[in-house]
Amino acid sequence: MSDAVLAVGLLLAERTSEAKRYRLVMVRFISTARLAPIVVASAGLFIAGLSAAGCQSTSPPGSVATKANYSATVTRVVDGDTIVVKYSDGRSDKVRFIGVDTPETHKPGTPIQCFGPEAERFTRAQLAGHRIGLELDRESRDRYGRLLAYIYLNGQRFEDTLLKLGYARQLTIRRNNRYARDLLALSIDAKRARRGLWNTCE
Repeated sequence: MSDAVLAVGLLLAERTSEAKRYRLVMVRFISTARLAPIVVASAGLFIAGLSAAGCQSTSPPGSVATKANYSATVTRVVDGDTIVVKYSDGRSDKVRFIGVDTPETHKPGTPIQCFGPEAERFTRAQLAGHRIGLELDRESRDRYGRLLAYIYLNGQRFEDTLLKLGYARQLTIRRNNRYARDLLALSIDAKRARRGLWNTCE
């Protein structure tokens, strides 16, 4: 019986710095017609094994499960939505939280705003000295060179906490809007319940 050419696709995992991507690589097997079913069955098992080992499910947008790109220790709290962190290699970064805006306390030329000190004290009490996770969105730096990130403390997104308790207003900036709807919903709920700044400053 004449040889048959059987093309089998194998999923080979390749990692990048930002995410896992998978590409389909076509591998050609030369086999007799009688061996073709065996090859197909073996290839199927191999593909299943690769998928189980290499593919990890991710939490849906809005989940509080940690999806951090980096981890770091908070060395200083600048204000309610800005901190300084140190990585394990000794480098430091100033980090601006994504999706929230707390009242100003240290902005040059701007007076201290209502509920700003309370927001700053809360962030300091919660984050100072703690190991946190940093999740990036599409734009990683602002015009001031600050890292833009979602903050995770003990697996919980800290921006959610600020909004729930009324320490911040929701803020959406172009491109960094992965959780914009979830954060907006939390802000609206806090406003309706008149929590935090929504009770004191409005």
